[in-house]
Amino acid sequence: MEGSDWMKPKLKKLQNILKMFMPDRFNKADSSAKGYTFDSIRFDLYNRFAEKACIYPVHSFNLTISTLQGHGAPTNIHPYYLYRDGSDHKPVKVNHSQRIPHVSETIKSQPAEYEALVESLKDICEYVNSVFSKHLPEEYSSISILLEQLPLDDRPPTYPFGGFVLNIQVCTEGHRDEFDDTLCLIIPFGEYEGGELVLWEPGLVCDLKEGDLILFPSSKITHFNLHFKGFRGSVVMHSDKELRSWEDKNGWDKHMAKSEDFVRLYKA
Repeated sequence: MEGSDWMKPKLKKLQNILKMFMPDRFNKADSSAKGYTFDSIRFDLYNRFAEKACIYPVHSFNLTISTLQGHGAPTNIHPYYLYRDGSDHKPVKVNHSQRIPHVSETIKSQPAEYEALVESLKDICEYVNSVFSKHLPEEYSSISILLEQLPLDDRPPTYPFGGFVLNIQVCTEGHRDEFDDTLCLIIPFGEYEGGELVLWEPGLVCDLKEGDLILFPSSKITHFNLHFKGFRGSVVMHSDKELRSWEDKNGWDKHMAKSEDFVRLYKA
């Protein structure tokens, strides 16, 4: 899908922000040169590393529960006091924060840069949301419903996608993104020649220019770029497939207080 002219200044602003942090990567490049590399900066919402282990109460070593994430864990014990089963029934410390979806380290370590980039993408994200919901309503509903159940009603700026990747001087080899859920969206930016996106199985070569949009199932179709000259970047919006585990809160749904519980407590 061809992008509108209004999108190009937004992408120029994005480039200017990136130049502040990595100016040396904005020199013109030739992706066919020996030793060529590109950068990928991830601003994602993950559930991929949510705790998956055998869990038991730390003070009751005779009780061992075989469980995936929180499934089967005893509900009469707070999850904070549940530990992984180690060798000889010795408790293994766990990262309690990884029982819920969490953002990538880049967002945590560079919040100011993240906010600036998100602000430059705000109008584009709203446009993508509108186009996606209108033309692919079933797929839109499938991935957006998971983000509507996040803790504290949080919602990623790239909704209905869980996050985005910024690729700088990007030219990929043939691959599939096995951890992507349903669809991903790509928006190229920069001034370059070449760099066409190839979708191998359907036999498509897409000559995408700055501000164009393309949606496709990145986990099912092998894709790569042809070589380019100049400066070529891309915004890739996608969702981590493991967010599907959040449908039942990674198995901890029976341990979580619900709004009606607070209503009863308040009335009491």
